[in-house]
Amino acid sequence: RSDEQRDGYSGVDILRLSKRNWLFVIFVLCILVGIAAYFTLRTRIPYSDYRFMVQGREIRLVIGSARDHEKLFQAASNELERIFARFSFFSPDSETTRLNKIPEIYRKTDTETFAFLVNLRDLSEKTLWHYDFTIGTHYRPYAVFELPFPESYRYPVTFSLEAEAIQSDQAFLFYFGKAVKGYALDRVFEVLQLTDPKVTGYCEMDGDIRFFGPKAGGADWMAGGWNGQELYLSSGALFQHPLKVSPQGTAVYEDHLILSPEKGDPINRYLYSAVIAPTALEAACILVAAQTLDPRWLIENLTRWECAGCLIGEGETFCSPLWGRYTYNH
Repeated sequence: RSDEQRDGYSGVDILRLSKRNWLFVIFVLCILVGIAAYFTLRTRIPYSDYRFMVQGREIRLVIGSARDHEKLFQAASNELERIFARFSFFSPDSETTRLNKIPEIYRKTDTETFAFLVNLRDLSEKTLWHYDFTIGTHYRPYAVFELPFPESYRYPVTFSLEAEAIQSDQAFLFYFGKAVKGYALDRVFEVLQLTDPKVTGYCEMDGDIRFFGPKAGGADWMAGGWNGQELYLSSGALFQHPLKVSPQGTAVYEDHLILSPEKGDPINRYLYSAVIAPTALEAACILVAAQTLDPRWLIENLTRWECAGCLIGEGETFCSPLWGRYTYNH
């Protein structure tokens, strides 16, 4: 009897077993190494870095994909061309030209750092200031647009601000450079995702960046807001519009943003306002329009427009019927 049997040991000698089955062990190890290599290589997606111009604007597109990068790049650049052609005013040349045409008496300089909104009923030349956000310091005038009918402001499908107002397929009051850039960057994300659902990377334009891919959390819409003192544009949280499908159904809830009281005197009673709409651009438009409209009239019509909103002022709060349904906050 062996020493192991005498001591009651009945285990397996691993060293002796591995020597007898060394071919089998090597085979198993090769399989494990192959599996590890496959998952490692699959996560290492090659990236391409494109720098190009679209109608005078510098664009940088970094694409990570296992598919045809050139095809993805062409899809993104074609979409940007389409958007900037649609919003023909949104170009460096048109911005400069329009700003130079503004009469001096209507100008706001960079030193006047609080937002300025003309009452809709006092548009002497049917024009309205638009502001582009300059990071960290101030607001500057962005552009002035001719308004065929100041009562309508939605583009491209208009709806009336007053029940008796004239409808127009050309009229719009509020368009923001920041919102248009946000829209363009989000469209880049969407066309790339349609071509390759697993694409990762980012697109940069005029200092704004959109990351896309599973780790980036997808696109981040831009919207407008008002905190009682300043008009601002900021990223909004994504909600699924229950009446529509993405991307048309993506809605924006603009979170509260506290800004310095030194920026200027409040020009409206609302301390906080937020809107959920089928698109971020509509949310931005309605948020700003809310500062000059009767709140009760606006709240009544938000549901008809398939939108929701909440306006909070000194001792008064107005929330549309769909607000709780969209935000889960009753």
